[in-house]
Amino acid sequence: MAKPSHSSYVLQQLNNQREWGFLCDCCIAIDDIY
Repeated sequence: MAKPSHSSYVLQQLNNQREWGFLCDCCIAIDDIY
């Protein structure tokens, strides 16, 4: 099984927080793109 990329890891952790009810509002910026 391939090691997940950093972006996949971040999205998985955000999804875990959502499932646990701990997700807060966040904004992910890449360069000038939001």
